[in-house]
Amino acid sequence: MKGNLVPLISRLNVGEGTFQDVPIQPTFLQVCVLGAGDSFGLSTLVYSEEISCGIVSLGAECIEISKEFFLKNASENYLRKLKATIRPFPSEDKLQQDIQDQKLWNNYKNTVVASVLDPSSI
Repeated sequence: MKGNLVPLISRLNVGEGTFQDVPIQPTFLQVCVLGAGDSFGLSTLVYSEEISCGIVSLGAECIEISKEFFLKNASENYLRKLKATIRPFPSEDKLQQDIQDQKLWNNYKNTVVASVLDPSSI
């Protein structure tokens, strides 16, 4: 599988119309934690959204059901209940903003902690 992966590259403007390719490190984000009896992916049926997510299991059994089969066999009443109980996933823009906010917070927090522990470090 590793041979199929394409490295992520960003073009960084280094000035005067010159650009430099910079590798981007992939970032993984935990959107939710599933417990016994929970489901994943139903929001894409209810909200017609497209998401690119994966499930990481630490040994739990996961059962995959095709969307077509589910929609064919789910009653209208059940689909209405789903819409009332399932929240849509955050948008990709919202997730990107959350990651950026967390990185900014971590940088600020580390700077403050370093300055408290060693005031001469700032």
